[in-house]
Amino acid sequence: MYRTYDETNGIPPRLYRHPEEIKTDIKEISQRISEINEMLNIRELLADFLLDDGVENLRSSSGKLSELLTYALEALDELKALNETLEELKDELVESVAIMR
Repeated sequence: MYRTYDETNGIPPRLYRHPEEIKTDIKEISQRISEINEMLNIRELLADFLLDDGVENLRSSSGKLSELLTYALEALDELKALNETLEELKDELVESVAIMR
């Protein structure tokens, strides 16, 4: 993606990252998304919770269930941020390839 001149670090204007660098970033983000998807398997999380505490203890375990929900929401937020980053990297890759042709 276009980088403006950075006088402090001596980077000239119109510096683009190499497509291979961008592809590496895309692979890393995709891998992290897959990891979060595995961690965020809600059915599995709830099944584990119910097996550990039992349905009869559900009311007394509401704090744990709330904690589980917070964990899931945090993971979902991270997943959304990673997806946004992935889209930005894809746009950067398209732009970088077009410039280097």
